[in-house]
Amino acid sequence: MALSAGELASMQATQRQLLPDVATISDFAVVADDYGGVTEGWTARAGTFPARLGSVDDRAMTVFAGRLQGKAAHTVTLEALTPIDERDRITLAGATYAVVAVLAPASWESARRVLVTQEG
Repeated sequence: MALSAGELASMQATQRQLLPDVATISDFAVVADDYGGVTEGWTARAGTFPARLGSVDDRAMTVFAGRLQGKAAHTVTLEALTPIDERDRITLAGATYAVVAVLAPASWESARRVLVTQEG
């Protein structure tokens, strides 16, 4: 079954309404220092992003168990097509989370789901 562009947009709008929290996303950056080396860190993007923090399903836990390093995992849901990758950080409800994986949709993307672990 194929979805029309209008149907997908409607699904994305519904998902957006179900994102009650506000997150900031920090991009991984490598910056040259004054001594010929580099410093790695994160730079916060301008603006905020609607988000929701949730639990992780068993399938994701099984697939990504080796990358969790024994840390508790959560899922952050963002708007569809939000640019984010596995080097980024998400700050949500006063906590910072490391992105472990961007969970690819099976077909159409109505929201972007990200597997994370809490930092600190």
